[in-house]
Amino acid sequence: MRVGELTSLLTSDLGSLKDIVSENVSKDRGFRALSEASFFTLSRSSYNRIQNVTMKQ
Repeated sequence: MRVGELTSLLTSDLGSLKDIVSENVSKDRGFRALSEASFFTLSRSSYNRIQNVTMKQ
């Protein structure tokens, strides 16, 4: 699997998970803010790991 395909798949999966959680907690602003921050952190750290792997190749 190529890095681009992996990045695309990971982005899609994280986006889907974020949508599901956001729909379920849309009325609770505090939890929603926390979940959005968590998803941003997860997606950013995953992106950085992929970039590090790409740079080493």
